[in-house]
Amino acid sequence: MARQRKIKHYRSGFMSRKRKRMKILKTVVFILVLAALIFVGYSVAQSISRLNDPNYRPESSSSENAPLPSEDNGLSGENPDGSASEPEDPSSEPEPQNTASDIRSILLPFDSMTSLDAAEAFLQTVDKTLYNSVTVELKNEAGRIFYPSQVELAQTCGALSETQIDQKALAELIEQYGFTPVARIYALQDDYASHASYSTSYLYENQSSVTWLDNSADAGGKSWLNPYMENAANYLNAIVTEIAESGYKAIVVNGIQYPNTANQRGMGLGPNADSMTTQEALEQIYTGMSNAAKAFDVPVIPAYRGECYKGERPQVYTVNPNEFTFYPASPVVGSDLTVLDAVTAPAEDLIPTIDSEDQIASLRERGIEQYLVG
Repeated sequence: MARQRKIKHYRSGFMSRKRKRMKILKTVVFILVLAALIFVGYSVAQSISRLNDPNYRPESSSSENAPLPSEDNGLSGENPDGSASEPEDPSSEPEPQNTASDIRSILLPFDSMTSLDAAEAFLQTVDKTLYNSVTVELKNEAGRIFYPSQVELAQTCGALSETQIDQKALAELIEQYGFTPVARIYALQDDYASHASYSTSYLYENQSSVTWLDNSADAGGKSWLNPYMENAANYLNAIVTEIAESGYKAIVVNGIQYPNTANQRGMGLGPNADSMTTQEALEQIYTGMSNAAKAFDVPVIPAYRGECYKGERPQVYTVNPNEFTFYPASPVVGSDLTVLDAVTAPAEDLIPTIDSEDQIASLRERGIEQYLVG
């Protein structure tokens, strides 16, 4: 019987090739993992470095992360990529709200407004060494208007006074005598244009048809224009526009305030009461008038009651007048120049309203060169 041959199977060649392939694969995976770790480590280190850099600002398209309007992003003179930025166009910079300068004014007396001849007689007496402008009160604290206004509400509410003067001709006459014509008006202090039926007044206990008065009718209570009422703002803007286009080079506005009565019981602000704060409402009234006059390059100068700078009668503005930053401004100091000790605005931004030209020297001692006498 033939002897059976044993066949041996050698696997060493096959196994060595398999082990070689596995070794290569492990090496490749190791290299990839190592590269990934190096990349992650580099990224983390870079992020930490950026977070420690005070000049680093992460990019974002979200409005929540956008710079505030007051922030200046052009101080470095470079773009984010490091290249030099182009110089800003000066014409793109915002214009100052007011451009009035060097106002040394005297108020035209009321009895000089009865005619142009009466006004001329006064102009002939004005001392040009003390004054360079003459101020005309065209709307008084009662709301009466002393020129033939074409504003519809002024004509229908009885605001036009029996004493009327051609405001354009008067402005021209003032200029003929070498003075700058300036107008003065009272804004919210107005007993004629303010009424519930006009949607311009405060509302008694917010009843839409009942006008609030600052005292009982029997005691001579007055109504006021309400800064929360759109029609009140529109009326004032129309008056200011009319005056600005008549040739007056600046408009001093008194009475941007709340009723000065200590008893404001029942004084309803109306349906817009929650739309803004009391300070914002007054600022909006000023801004509206300022924008209306700006079309004619005429500045609107707010005049604030002097005693309120000293913390008295807080109901008038609900904040200290120093909180309003519209300049120049005219603190109404009357005969009490100590009011100016409480005013924080720079001297060059002040045009105090004073009682007498005898106070001018004292103003100059305080570094104040501008004023309105009257």
